[in-house]
Amino acid sequence: MSNIREEIHNVLADGYWYSSKEILDTVCHKTGATRVQVNSALHTMSGSGEIIKEREETGHRHCRFRIGKEKFAFGISASISLFDSLLKSVRTA
Repeated sequence: MSNIREEIHNVLADGYWYSSKEILDTVCHKTGATRVQVNSALHTMSGSGEIIKEREETGHRHCRFRIGKEKFAFGISASISLFDSLLKSVRTA
C-alpha cells in the first residue's frame, strides 16, 4: 500500500465524514505528495470500495469521505477482503 493510501486510511480511521479538502490538506502535508496524486488515490479508493464517497449538498464538486465497511491492510486486496467477509457470514449462518 502506498504512503498516500496509508495516510488516507489514518485520516479516516475514526469513522467520521471528512471533506475532500480536509483529506487533501492533511495527506499532502504529511506525505509531501501533490494534491493531484492524493485526489487520484481518493477516487481510486472510493471506486474499489475501500472508502465511501458522498456528494455534499453545497455543490457537485464537493464530496465527503469516510472509511468503507471492508477492512484493508498491507497485502490484503479488496477482493480477498470481500471473500473473507462472505466466508464469515456463511460460517455463522
